[in-house]
This record gives sequence, structure tokens and C-alpha cells, in this order.
Amino acid sequence: MKDLKRNGSNILLCVLMSVCIIAIMKTTTMASQKKIVANKDYSVSVGSEKTVDLIYTAKGNGYFYFNIKIHDSDGRAEVKANYKTYGDYYIGRKFKSDRYCFKKGTRVKIKIHSGGSKLSIRLVEKKMSNFEKEKNDTVKNATKINRNKIYSGIAMYDENDWWTFTAPKTGKYSLYVVCCQDDAEIEVDWYNNYCFSRGSDGWKKIDRVMLSKGEKISVRICRVCGDYPLYKLKIR
Repeated sequence: MKDLKRNGSNILLCVLMSVCIIAIMKTTTMASQKKIVANKDYSVSVGSEKTVDLIYTAKGNGYFYFNIKIHDSDGRAEVKANYKTYGDYYIGRKFKSDRYCFKKGTRVKIKIHSGGSKLSIRLVEKKMSNFEKEKNDTVKNATKINRNKIYSGIAMYDENDWWTFTAPKTGKYSLYVVCCQDDAEIEVDWYNNYCFSRGSDGWKKIDRVMLSKGEKISVRICRVCGDYPLYKLKIR
């Protein structure tokens, strides 16, 4: 009987210890996360784990990037969204990220690994009119464009940006694009005409095609090399 009571006490003690360990783990995980908003300076303590997760909710009306300053060390930064890694950087004492754009409401995680104890971060949000509507990575979800208006997007890694145009009347239409970063290059597919555009090219005429009234045509743009560049396009 005494052995049964002793065994029961041991089991109860093990259960209580397990609950305490789980609670501590949960507390530690929560303490390593911090929600941030755009255009505000933050000073963040990294903690004993030397990692911190910064959580940002995308607004979907432009793009963003972030600046980091690690006070007493260097480190690494990862950018994740929708279970996919979009950036993995070595960062020195000062760092500026690529540009990013995601669908409104997307939860973006910026994971910082650092040997230092504190860091400063500012996430900069750039609102733009006539900007691509994520998630426009398929023809079905293409962003609609009108004639004689300038539209913008970000060519991110391993993604296609799709745009669609419907001819208001029968006639000839030309597509123009510009890559807004000198050391980057984008690929443009317009009416089965493939073309490459570098930042040094300036505005580039891709082709002129004949369309009937109501005819739809798609434009596909993707990144070839360089950082994630801002690009612009228009149809005349």
C-alpha cells in the first residue's frame, strides 16, 4: 500500500514538473516576440536566447523595408511569411533590407539572431497609388490596369507578378516598363514577347500590338537578378 502511495506521489510530481516546464517554455517563447508597426523606432532587448521575432501585419497598399542597428555585435535576419522564407541576411552593425510587399493582413515575421544584447529597428512603409494587388502570382489573380496610367510593383524572389489589360477600343497598344534599381534586372512577358529590362535602361518600350475592343492581354513580370526592385509599367 505504501509503495502504491509512493508511486502515486512520484507520478503526480512528474506531472507537475512537466506542466511547469511547458509553462516556462511558453513564457519564454512569448517573451521573444514583439509586435511592431510601421514608421516607428523600436529598441529591442534580444535576451539570453539571442533571438527575437518581430511581427508586422502588412497593409497591402505599397511596400516596406526595415533598418536595423545592432549595438554591440553582428547577426542574421530572416524574413518569413506564409510559411516561406523571403530573405535571409547576414547583418553588420547597420543594415537595410530589401523591399517587400504582401497581401493585406499577412503576418510577416522578422527573426533576428544576434550575439548582442540590444538592437534598434525601424520598419519603413511606403504607400503608393496604383500598386500591385497581392497575391497576383497567377493570371486568374492578375491586377487590372488601365490605359495611360502608371502602375508599380515589387519583383520579389521566385514570384511572378501578373497584370491584365482590357482594350477599351480596337487599336494598337504599346507597353512600357522601367526597372527602378540600376543593379537589378526584370523579365517582362507581353503578348508572348519576352524582354529584359535593367535599371540603367530607363523607360523601355516592349512592343506594340493590335487588340480588338474588349480583348484582354496579360503581362508577366519577374525578378532576374539584384535586390527586390521597384518597377513601373504603363500602356499607351
